[in-house]
Amino acid sequence: MNGDRIGYFGPYTADQNVSSGRAFACYGVKVLSGAIAGTVNLRNGTTATDTSIIVLEGTANKQEMLPIVPGKGVVFPSGLFADMDANVTNYVVFGEFVGG
Repeated sequence: MNGDRIGYFGPYTADQNVSSGRAFACYGVKVLSGAIAGTVNLRNGTTATDTSIIVLEGTANKQEMLPIVPGKGVVFPSGLFADMDANVTNYVVFGEFVGG
């Protein structure tokens, strides 16, 4: 993680417990897909079996920023876990820790 409050986290090339269980507001994800569009699944918690909140799909052979609405981001109160499919080359999460 870069810093303790706000910024970017990654780039990740595998599933990642982004906020280690700390409440986190996610503003967007930059996804680099391979020949097939890849997906990144954002979950509330610390594992790939926790509740899926948002699934973001990239575009084949392209790196793009996928913003999350609303403007203040989406809060993951139990932490943010991101898992990716095999078509994602890497991804970067943008956001900040919330609360104490």
